Amino acid sequence: AGMELLSDRQPGPALEAQQREQTERFLASLSPREQLIADALLDGVQSQEVARRVGVSAARMTQIRQQLKERWEG
Repeated sequence: AGMELLSDRQPGPALEAQQREQTERFLASLSPREQLIADALLDGVQSQEVARRVGVSAARMTQIRQQLKERWEG
């Protein structure tokens, strides 16, 4: 999240392409399991449902989300 959240203007094609490339690189850096989790979360699946799908507790899903966030921001 950044300044783009403060603007009601749509990002231009160059920025959209850059963001898509950044997201694709990030996802490619994840393990297959992490990719599954990240894809589901990006698709809007609720954390509890993702946790059920991958067989982890809600508390573990919170940890995984935090780890993914830290890696994204790192």
